[in-house]
Amino acid sequence: MAVPVALVGLAYPLYLQFLGPQRYHGIGFNQKVHSENLASYGSYPYLSLARLAGLWHTYAPNFTEETTFFGIPLLILAVCCFVVLWRRPEIRALCVVAIVFAVLSLGPVLHFEKWSTGVPLPFWVLARLPIFDTALPARLALILVPVLGILLALAVDRMPPLPRRQRLLWLAAFVVALLPILPVSIPAIPRDPVPRFFTDGTWHQYVHSGQTLVPVPPPSDLLPDGQRWQTATHFGFAIPAGFFLGPGGPGGTSRIGPIPGPPTTC
Repeated sequence: MAVPVALVGLAYPLYLQFLGPQRYHGIGFNQKVHSENLASYGSYPYLSLARLAGLWHTYAPNFTEETTFFGIPLLILAVCCFVVLWRRPEIRALCVVAIVFAVLSLGPVLHFEKWSTGVPLPFWVLARLPIFDTALPARLALILVPVLGILLALAVDRMPPLPRRQRLLWLAAFVVALLPILPVSIPAIPRDPVPRFFTDGTWHQYVHSGQTLVPVPPPSDLLPDGQRWQTATHFGFAIPAGFFLGPGGPGGTSRIGPIPGPPTTC
């Protein structure tokens, strides 16, 4: 019953997604840029205790993309846990999942530290296939976080029957591996409030139905205020730009934001 119900309910949305008038393939972001650097696996993230000790490298496009910065001690601990628990079938399954997604997260070409090695990877074969062509390889690395969590939890669950000395050694290994990646507070500043021009409805006197308000500078991924103003008015007016993925890229691919027009190019 689930199959026919799903076919009826999803037929039209899937048609629009893959065959509709505004369909596109690919993604506006560069998959080579948004791939994991092999060196990042042994490094520490910016928002961690390790960074306070100077142990941090800029291997990610930005701070929010540091998804594989586990550090060498945690990698060593994970390998030890895999070896000790290898006889359990769920551990072998976790190992396969970890290897597959770790390799895919490296993207189409292997990068190590500041160098692009030019070595093609499995994602290079998948990059042009549906779904994969709109995926960022670095996001696939997020699968490794629950894999490591499950692995470490199973290892801790095995500790109680061990002799006291072995338990202490395992606990020490966990502290050395996990303490450096404990998160620190995220630096933040208050966002500027939406101007009263929009919140009290004054904008109605200047922008009428069907008209466009042009924020200066135009909205983008780094300048989202124009989109915030539009949202505060419940989309009462149009704006000429913004940060979103849509059609309009070369060869039927997607692009970030709309096709540039006079208001955004002047």
